[in-house]
Amino acid sequence: MHVTFRAGSLDLAVPAAAVTEIVPATGVRHLPGMEPAVAGVMLGSGGVIGIVDLDRFAGTASTGARVVMVLAGEPRLGLLVQAPDAVSRAVDQASPALEGAALPLLGAVRCADKSFHRVDLDELRRRLRALPAARRRRGGEHGDPDPGGR
Repeated sequence: MHVTFRAGSLDLAVPAAAVTEIVPATGVRHLPGMEPAVAGVMLGSGGVIGIVDLDRFAGTASTGARVVMVLAGEPRLGLLVQAPDAVSRAVDQASPALEGAALPLLGAVRCADKSFHRVDLDELRRRLRALPAARRRRGGEHGDPDPGGR
C-alpha cells in the first residue's frame, strides 16, 4: 500500500507504513532564517513536527490546497503536499531518472493507469540534516561566523 500525492508538477508516492497521519496545514509556524524548503514547525500528536515544503524543495510553485503528511520515524517530519490518496494496489516499476530532479527519487510505482515517483525518505532526511550545516558554512543568516555564540 502507498500514499500518493503531488508536489508541484510531480506525482509522488511513499509507502503507507511511512505515514502516521495526514492533517490540515493549519498552525504551521514559519521560523525566521530557515532555508526556503523548510516551511516551519507545527504541534502534532507527540510534540513538535518540522514541516518541509516539498514544492519549494523541488523548486516548483504550489498549484493547490495542501495538507501535512506526518512521517513515521525520527526526527519528526511532516511534508507539505497536495492531494494525498491511499492506494492499495501499486506495482513497483523501473523508472528513468528525472533530469535535474531536486527531490531524491527511488524508482516508481504504478497504480491503475498512472505512475508515481517514489520519494527516497532516507535520502530526504539526510539532505534536510545537511541544511543547517550549509548555513553555518555560509556564515549564518547575516554573515556572522558564529550567530549563536554571543
